[in-house]
Amino acid sequence: MTLKRRNFRSLRSYFVTGLLVWLPLLVTIYVVLFGFNLLDDLLGDVVAYFAGRHIKGAGLILLVLVTFTTGILTANLIGRHMWERFDRMMSLLPLAGNVYVTMKQLMNAFTSPERDLFRQAVMVEYPREGAYSVGFLTNRKIDVIRNGDNVGKISVFIPTALNPTSGFFIMAPKDKVRPLAISIPEAFKMVVSGGVLVPLAERSEPSEPGGAGNKK
Repeated sequence: MTLKRRNFRSLRSYFVTGLLVWLPLLVTIYVVLFGFNLLDDLLGDVVAYFAGRHIKGAGLILLVLVTFTTGILTANLIGRHMWERFDRMMSLLPLAGNVYVTMKQLMNAFTSPERDLFRQAVMVEYPREGAYSVGFLTNRKIDVIRNGDNVGKISVFIPTALNPTSGFFIMAPKDKVRPLAISIPEAFKMVVSGGVLVPLAERSEPSEPGGAGNKK
């Protein structure tokens, strides 16, 4: 190997090492700033109207205060009664009521301490025979749909690679869903990385999809 080629490989190695340091940091900063600006803009115009000028971060602070105050007011008896009437009115609205109820159920699924949104990391034969996707068990049994075969279905959410906020919801027979012996965070890392980050070793035996699975 010539000296010129060794120098080139060393420079490339240094560049890749520096990229591995900066890229995760820059992406994290970008995501945090994007979320900050998005939330700040929600009530930023309200602050600007009363203050006469736009104050960076004031909209986010006001949003936090409004959310916190709403929680305090709806925690007492009178506030809870008023909220229940408003909630009932919103659910009766045409079209918008369906969206409101769906979002409320999703929020309850995310925040309820009595249940996990994802119960277990699984592998299911999808989108075709012989090809498998990593998914997450969301419901152990669906009795309302049996498809005439008298076999209860379980629901699985299959996130898309690199962007796990979107994905596919499928209902599959229990014997077609294979549990994975990895935790839910490990499975998420594998999906988000497109299979680059794979757990080095199985740390526990997989349980049946219908039983207790790995928790978050």
